[in-house]
Amino acid sequence: MSVAKASLPQAFSVGLADGTIQVLLPLGVSLPHISEVCRKKTVRELKKGSTDTHEIPFLSGDNEDSELNRVGTIFKLKGADISRNLPMGSEIEIVAEVDISCTTITTITIPFLDKQFVVNQDSELKHEPIDIMRARLEKIEERLDELEEKLGGKRILESCHGKMNWPRSGVYFFFEPGEIRTNSGEGLRVVRV
Repeated sequence: MSVAKASLPQAFSVGLADGTIQVLLPLGVSLPHISEVCRKKTVRELKKGSTDTHEIPFLSGDNEDSELNRVGTIFKLKGADISRNLPMGSEIEIVAEVDISCTTITTITIPFLDKQFVVNQDSELKHEPIDIMRARLEKIEERLDELEEKLGGKRILESCHGKMNWPRSGVYFFFEPGEIRTNSGEGLRVVRV
């Protein structure tokens, strides 16, 4: 069995004031990974000493509509925590770094304030150790072999039609000639579910 390098199971994005997002770490990027610098501007002033805040939501997902992504962490810059007013249009620089366990560290730099903030976020989608993933894969492939034997073999897509005795619901597993399992058993590997 060959095991590919770990990759990010969901995109990591920042929510923007206009309701859209900016993807910092795309879905499937190899781990570990550091994003490019994302430069944005504040959309309103934040007065020093005020009870007001600037909120920056960090999201799991890459849907253009920020509300359709899962909120992971919300960074809150409070007026009470800054030493001078932050004008509207001030630049904010964001860099996200993800490690092999999918823990994300986001660095937010505000040059006007000469301040840097670090936000840590543990992923809900951490990768399991490789030996556990291999064991699960082998068990799934054993179940597929049992199912194939029980059904009398695989159904070939090009010879299938709507009048066949299909179940009302279920899961379809697709195999492709030439895509062979490696080290986890014999036969074709699943290429699509």
